[in-house]
Amino acid sequence: MQTSLREDILEAILCLAGEGGSPVPVAEIAAQIRSKPPTLEPVLTEMVREGEVTLQGGAASLTDAGMERARGVAHRHQVLQCFLSERLGIDGPSADQEACRLEHQVSDTTIDRLSEFLEKGGHGPRNRGGTGGEGREGGSRPLTEFPEGEAVTVELISCSHNLPRLLDLGILPGEPLEIRQRLPNRAVVVRVKGCDIALSPEVAASILAVRAA
Repeated sequence: MQTSLREDILEAILCLAGEGGSPVPVAEIAAQIRSKPPTLEPVLTEMVREGEVTLQGGAASLTDAGMERARGVAHRHQVLQCFLSERLGIDGPSADQEACRLEHQVSDTTIDRLSEFLEKGGHGPRNRGGTGGEGREGGSRPLTEFPEGEAVTVELISCSHNLPRLLDLGILPGEPLEIRQRLPNRAVVVRVKGCDIALSPEVAASILAVRAA
């Protein structure tokens, strides 16, 4: 939580001050991240001690080190928000809120892969109207419906609360998978980048895929 709050503070200062780095009142930072100044004060004191911000007259500024870290946080947020809205079909405000939660959990490696995926155009969902069988296009269906040995390509992840784990596992739209085993409880074992990963029935059902060409 401390790390998340610190990153939220850095991102808020960058957002409010811009690249010019003008001092931002602590009250404005608190309002930006929906917190209260007393909650931020001990965290800001620690950040001053570690050289990420400076405090003067009740206003905070980013140091060079703080600016670099804030840009990193903002980049993670932008990539995630773009991925959630443009590739998963999540509405703008919801994508922004989800990105705020995910940006503190996703590794830099995953962000780099997502950024590359987005730059190449990706394999975003062709149908954003829902995940029911009758509304799917291009033959996309849950992993739970594919037979063992089938090679598939991930098309859509329908439940955003599964994203942190799936992104860290390397399961994202455009990624090729192999259905290794279907278990009696409808759990599915898939091979991703040479590794076998067991997915619960709920998680497997939230991943829509198409048969690999």
